Amino acid sequence: MRWPLRNKTPSIPPVGHVGDFAFRRSFYHHPGIDIYCGPQHEVQAIEPGRVVHIENFTGPNAEPPSPWWLETWSILIEGQSGVLGYCELKPLSNIQIGDTVQEGEIIATITPVLKRDKGNGTTMLHFERYLPGTKHHVTWVLDTPKPPELLDPRDLLEKLQLIK
Repeated sequence: MRWPLRNKTPSIPPVGHVGDFAFRRSFYHHPGIDIYCGPQHEVQAIEPGRVVHIENFTGPNAEPPSPWWLETWSILIEGQSGVLGYCELKPLSNIQIGDTVQEGEIIATITPVLKRDKGNGTTMLHFERYLPGTKHHVTWVLDTPKPPELLDPRDLLEKLQLIK
């Protein structure tokens, strides 16, 4: 297994940070963990898997639209750790639904998501984790139970931080 950002020192926000899993936002609970990095950073598959979905993730063309953010995409890849969501990025043009990817294969580059810097920069890899068989992202609405297919990715990312 590999860290999802090529040539980037592994680092995840602390528990309770705005970029942490389940952090309470204005309208929803944060469904992943944000890994802050620079624009154009290469995103690699952490393990082998199959691309099960690619979609607009933020911006005016996302569903639902979020015009307060810039346009980004997401890639869902199913592998041994479940379905992993690599989000707030731009997929490489050769990555398609149904493709098999290998551990360490470059799948995307990071693209700005925030229109203005709120203190952590405007670019990050938003990383989600789901039960096997999941084909789409979920929204965790405030004051509702966590969707059952949504998993906290912290334990997986912490394990990856230890791999050299």
